[in-house]
Amino acid sequence: MISGRCRQLLVWWAIVAAAALAAGCFGGNGVDLAKLDVGSYSTLPRRVPNQPSPAEVTLLEGIRMADAVADTSQFDSPLLYAWQADPVADTASLVPVLGEAGKQVLDQHGWLAGYRASYADQPQRPDGSAPPVYVGLSIMLLRFPDEAAAAAAAVALEAANWKDLTRTVAVALPKHPDVNARYTPGSGALLVDAPIGPFVVHLMLEAPPTGIETLVGELDPVLEAERTLLKDFKPTPAMQMAPGDPDGLLARMVTTDPDRQTPVSKTFAVYGPTGALRDQPPSVRKDKLYRKWGVDRLAVSGDQHLYRTRDHQAALDMLGEFTAQRAGREQEIEADPKIPDERCFQSDNPAPGEPAFVCRVVVNNFYTAVRADTASSVKEKAAAQYALLATR
Repeated sequence: MISGRCRQLLVWWAIVAAAALAAGCFGGNGVDLAKLDVGSYSTLPRRVPNQPSPAEVTLLEGIRMADAVADTSQFDSPLLYAWQADPVADTASLVPVLGEAGKQVLDQHGWLAGYRASYADQPQRPDGSAPPVYVGLSIMLLRFPDEAAAAAAAVALEAANWKDLTRTVAVALPKHPDVNARYTPGSGALLVDAPIGPFVVHLMLEAPPTGIETLVGELDPVLEAERTLLKDFKPTPAMQMAPGDPDGLLARMVTTDPDRQTPVSKTFAVYGPTGALRDQPPSVRKDKLYRKWGVDRLAVSGDQHLYRTRDHQAALDMLGEFTAQRAGREQEIEADPKIPDERCFQSDNPAPGEPAFVCRVVVNNFYTAVRADTASSVKEKAAAQYALLATR
């Protein structure tokens, strides 16, 4: 049960302390937080690292750059399945994509950070491999110290992408004739390296090799979307540090040990409105529902995702949509009657490693889902999460 910790939580959240301490510990909707059963879960805000290592600084800027990497829902692409989305840890991690020659180009021109996302017209196989035939698009944004370094890196990458540049064919993009795509006849890949300010946009379109050159125009809307996003994106100055938890959302995600500091990674991060779009399931991406709901923040802590939406109704709509997507695969169980806007379920056949019980919760304009191995534990976890979000 929450006892003296309730007062500690409200003191920590000093903005609302005076109002909340008037008659006990109450959250929104008149819920008496002191009567919620949270079990072993903490209702104290968790500590988020404020002294990241150099490697974490690179990841933090890459996570920020997610807001400058277009999602296919932003240019009406039929590629609805997200295959990959993550910040680039270092140039060595890009060798499988750019090769050793590409890594050397990045190192020579002072690469600072990056983010990449890939999409396709069908899902990956259960083991993560690609299906035999598919159309895929990869978008990678690479940051350099300045425009000159980015321009030079783009030229060098265009050559480094190929074992034999003389066998490739350059084709100008129809609506961006200043940018060339390259392909090797008989291969199934079109590549573009375009400098935009201190960034290089590396695009790769994969498709069956027959007629690959006819798809060059498919890269025009991608490049246009990138140029539009980068007009408004301001990179963090090189001597500064990108904030790890700019709105305090990670601090308000439930845990059993709030003092344990989790290192920066793609699964412990906060994404902005464009970065959050990568989280969309295919049907949601097709209908552009995240934009409809006004999702402007996505905080990720392990397998838990916390969404900030336009308003309370949008958060309720999000809960309803994700519940509908699981229809026929889970059974509803009794939720905690003390918590409004909560629905709990037991999965009929959970994925490997996925806890069988889930509670979906809306608090104000936030939506999240928490998972646990038992019905009692998931309700305790949801209660603690409710307390953290209700006392902001």
